Amino acid sequence: MPADRRDSCRTAFRDHLFKGFAAERKVVLQSCMAAIRTLPEPSDAQARREHRAMLDMLGRFLALDPRDQRAFFAGRDQAMFDLLAWWQAGWPAGTKVIIWTATVHAARDATPEPRWAGLRNLGSLVAERHGRRAFALGFGALGGTTRGFPAPRAIAPAEAGSLERLAIPDDHRQTAFLSAAALRRAGRRTVGLFTHQRLTADWSQIVDGAVIFPAEAAAADIRKDR
Repeated sequence: MPADRRDSCRTAFRDHLFKGFAAERKVVLQSCMAAIRTLPEPSDAQARREHRAMLDMLGRFLALDPRDQRAFFAGRDQAMFDLLAWWQAGWPAGTKVIIWTATVHAARDATPEPRWAGLRNLGSLVAERHGRRAFALGFGALGGTTRGFPAPRAIAPAEAGSLERLAIPDDHRQTAFLSAAALRRAGRRTVGLFTHQRLTADWSQIVDGAVIFPAEAAAADIRKDR
């Protein structure tokens, strides 16, 4: 695209991602997508295949309305699963795949989080297709800070009897791993594996293992404004 149009479309996509829905911006984004689709496709077959997949994912993202949170969650995770399947179709059978994502997406079941009740997350779709060949690893921390805007926000300290305190019971503050067997022995516990919300469940039914850190430190936020 011409440089000025490319820059304006990049800004519009970024604002849609970080600032949320705006009717006037949606019109601009639809115009950007139409312009992108008129561009010549790559001559290389694999590059052309990837180009078309990226356009498809951009179109699906724009079709979601972030104001409808449940539909946005479900549509986003379905797209994530479809993209995984698309990549796997081009790889040799048996290729090992590691997906780095938030635990609420990786978990075999996200429904302990009330907003996910009745919805399918990425991990549940992966588990349905791959069964026990898939392994869902969760991450939590005793406390610390997590991403926030305009400043990091504090994580509520893990309470006595929580899964975090089961993993790290004293103040030696060493990172701990809870295996599937340890999660089964723990039974129903409260833990902050899903975006640090304090949720109670039998986590052996949700993840296959969990890493608990003594403290989490917020990543740098690339957003300059919102």
